[in-house]
Amino acid sequence: MLQAAKKRPPVTAALRFGAILAASVPTVLYAFGVGRVRANWSCFAASYMSDVEMVSREIVLWGSLLLPVVLAGLLLYGSRWTTFMGVISICAVLLMRLVLVVGGLDHEACAREALPAVLPWSLIACYVLAAALLIMAGSSPSPGAGWRVAALWGAAVVAAWTTVDFGYVLLVDSGGISGSSADYPSSFWDGLGAWAFDAEATGLPLAVVALAMASTVLTKGWLGRLGGLLGVGFLLGFAAVGGPTGFTCYAPDCSESALSLVSWPSLLAAIFPLLAVYVRASRNGSGNSPS
Repeated sequence: MLQAAKKRPPVTAALRFGAILAASVPTVLYAFGVGRVRANWSCFAASYMSDVEMVSREIVLWGSLLLPVVLAGLLLYGSRWTTFMGVISICAVLLMRLVLVVGGLDHEACAREALPAVLPWSLIACYVLAAALLIMAGSSPSPGAGWRVAALWGAAVVAAWTTVDFGYVLLVDSGGISGSSADYPSSFWDGLGAWAFDAEATGLPLAVVALAMASTVLTKGWLGRLGGLLGVGFLLGFAAVGGPTGFTCYAPDCSESALSLVSWPSLLAAIFPLLAVYVRASRNGSGNSPS
């Protein structure tokens, strides 16, 4: 497997990284509000969505959030089935999304009528591109990096904590959390912190983790290390400005501490890609091939 990794042309690694990047674009768009249900919290409490619709929406959204991590894990593991399993994963998530739209399970939380069946063309384009890039890359094994697969999923579990803890953001638009300072930022930094927390709650760190780990392992030379460090930088940025206290604790008697202003899930998630970058740099410095 190591010999196959050495013979792997750079274009193959670029295609595989591009597939993960394409699968991550819907998550990035979602963090900016594209594709969310438009409703405020008071209306959502009396939602007309059925239990089936709510569960279906959660499954589809989690499938989209975890898809970049799944693809990165498959590519880091390195198997003759990597391309096949990756394409199947992409098709499964896309099919679930299309069933949600075409099946009439997609409508406003505050309305009885279903939304018109408008196909999510941006998501379709991204997933078709991701599948095409995987197929173009071929089925030759990626570098064997089993411990990095464990590190990837460890980082993903930690990064997903805010999304799990504030799961209502998956269903409610960020502008509808009434009463919080996310609605009325008093300064640029408050607005930035509100967006960072919202992006964490909607799963953007999961895509960052997948891209950082994939860049470190799949891309050769300084470019791979740079990609990993950029991912670490983004996660540390979320940790610095995305703490929940500023817009979940706004009562007059609420006391803030320095520790409560830090987004600990993103801070802890940054450790894993940073470790991968350090190990790769140390092995390259000693003359050993990265694994």
